[in-house]
Amino acid sequence: MTSIICSVRGCHNNWMKRRQFLQQQCFEHQPLRRSECTCGAPYDLHPPPKDAESLWLWLKALNIKKPPTRTLSFMTT
Repeated sequence: MTSIICSVRGCHNNWMKRRQFLQQQCFEHQPLRRSECTCGAPYDLHPPPKDAESLWLWLKALNIKKPPTRTLSFMTT
């Protein structure tokens, strides 16, 4: 089984960890699971941009040379 993981160097977020987090019980909205309450996940995973200019800016911001086959996670606040 493959997993979607973050492309940012040093980041260990992935789809499996996110799914496991959402299946846990929410401490604020018990007995609801985190996927059922309004709290949500601590991060989201997004694919790299498709168009060339946005991809170039994305790679520059991440300080990497080649586009990865991974996704990028964004921390939600």
